[in-house]
Amino acid sequence: MTEEKVTVKLENFLEEYFKLIELEVTFNVVEEVEVVKVNLKTDGDVAGLLIGAKGKNIYSFQRLLNIIFNREEGQKNIVVNVDDWRSTKNSRSC
Repeated sequence: MTEEKVTVKLENFLEEYFKLIELEVTFNVVEEVEVVKVNLKTDGDVAGLLIGAKGKNIYSFQRLLNIIFNREEGQKNIVVNVDDWRSTKNSRSC
């Protein structure tokens, strides 16, 4: 599976997933040198649900995506971010 196909399949999966669970979430998938970044955008209430307490939901969702889409050795790691939570979290911990 080529990297381009992984990003397209990932976009299709996310579109269908959020449609099925009836959450209004916009997203973009950005392929970088070492990772594929999934940036989710939504309103505050849904963002809290997606992130979860201490990030448990976002980390679990990220792990699930990596299991589904990175079955072959050498695939890029998928990193999920919700409403720029990761940079906000990192600035709070400094």
